[in-house]
Amino acid sequence: HRWLEEAETAVRQALKISPQASSHHALGRILEATGQPQAACSEYLLAIRDYPGYYDAECDLAWAFLNQNQMKESEQHFLAATRLRPDYWLTYNYLGFLYNSVARYPEAEKMFTEAILLAPDNVSPDGNLIGVYHNSGQNDKIPILVSQVHFSIRLERRAPHVGFQVVDPVEPASVGLETV
Repeated sequence: HRWLEEAETAVRQALKISPQASSHHALGRILEATGQPQAACSEYLLAIRDYPGYYDAECDLAWAFLNQNQMKESEQHFLAATRLRPDYWLTYNYLGFLYNSVARYPEAEKMFTEAILLAPDNVSPDGNLIGVYHNSGQNDKIPILVSQVHFSIRLERRAPHVGFQVVDPVEPASVGLETV
């Protein structure tokens, strides 16, 4: 971890010369990597104070709170991040992860569904939504999700000037899935 110590020293020196939000953010990441989550949160908050609208600092702060089981604070900063980038799937995926981890399954489902709509070619939110269905005892929805999300709801990109077209649904049995 010597390189982390050197990086921390360098960033602290940079902050003395010219305090900048990006330096506070970088220091927060270093502190988090060295097992100092509260100090990391302080640096992320300074980054956000100095640069309101700092999306990456909001997300890192939310994760740092989540990792300390401070769910309310985590939710607050993930929600702030969704306001900053309402069209970015990853933030909704993060919120879904948070909600799933505290058994707020309807909210988790909503967030993962939004992530799927924003990034139809990314399978991460799909897998997370399957986890929500499993955790909430809604296993009957899993084959439906696999068949519908991957085959009927997915939007097929056409030429940018044409837009999108919905792909025809596929029966679960035709792709080797049992129906419930």
